[in-house]
Amino acid sequence: MSESRDFSVQDILAVAATLYQRGLVVPFMGSGMSRPWCSSWPELLSRLSELARFESTSFLEKRDDQSPLDSAALYRVAEKIVTAMRPLSRDRRNENYLYALRSSDGAGGAIPPQTQALAQIYWPIVVTTNYDDLYWSAVPEVRKPLILGRGREDCHILLRSLDESRPPVLWAIQGFLAGQLMPAEKVISSRERRDSLSDQVVLGHQQYQAAINETEHFRRAFGEIFRRRSLLFFGSGILEEYLVNLFGEILHHHGPGPHTHFALLHIKDREKFDRWFLETRLGITPVFYDDHSFITSFLTELLKLVSGTPLSTDVAEHRSMFVKTERLGFQFCWCCSQPGAN
Repeated sequence: MSESRDFSVQDILAVAATLYQRGLVVPFMGSGMSRPWCSSWPELLSRLSELARFESTSFLEKRDDQSPLDSAALYRVAEKIVTAMRPLSRDRRNENYLYALRSSDGAGGAIPPQTQALAQIYWPIVVTTNYDDLYWSAVPEVRKPLILGRGREDCHILLRSLDESRPPVLWAIQGFLAGQLMPAEKVISSRERRDSLSDQVVLGHQQYQAAINETEHFRRAFGEIFRRRSLLFFGSGILEEYLVNLFGEILHHHGPGPHTHFALLHIKDREKFDRWFLETRLGITPVFYDDHSFITSFLTELLKLVSGTPLSTDVAEHRSMFVKTERLGFQFCWCCSQPGAN
């Protein structure tokens, strides 16, 4: 395992384990957790543009100087694709999404190791911006999560799960498309529920704005998660404009919560993710790594910490940083209660 030059990986493991034992850690999954099975955003847009017969190649190709793709241009392409697909039936539109979501180098259908590692740990709540069912498929059968969306009733169920013992939850805040690895009816038995969640898929700028600004109950539910839990971001574009605005709104109205949030980010994104901005404006501590296999290693070590199995030598010394209370009680001494007893 590698570590950030600014924050010890062993320290964050110990902190995450401490918070986990208190039931306070919530993983926040981004698109990187589904790679390479799922398409990158540019590849997704490219394949959707072909299906919609919309010419967008000039926007989706990298520049001659190999500079990063312009996110503003990608938003414009996404908006045009959404407009082009609007006349399609729901079934046809979902078929297009499912086809485009599968990467051309999808590793033979295998669930990515980072997703497998995350699924081996019991999580009461997992938040995701991904549409796919990879995480749900990787979770053992005995604890498959209930899939929730942005609907009012779903947000109420999520909020109750913060204070009550309930089945685990996968909160798909950008919509959900069942049927990649498992038959759709096995993932979500109700056709009405599947349709409701697929209708919540957001791709274009207008859809993002509607998801955030037109659903007060969703913003409040997300605010409660952000304030009352410690979010652990994996493979997530946490500087997406709508997420930054959502985090900023929560902090503006309620101030920082009692728990630190952490984001595991690739070292190549170090310049893009300003540490000062993340920590002071969003309340998120970044931890940089130099190889994507780090996430799998991190989750494997976290599983050892929270399950009590033997630790590797580089993290064993930090186990003493948290205490798990097994029993509380008191003892009454009869001799000390007698008059004149010393």
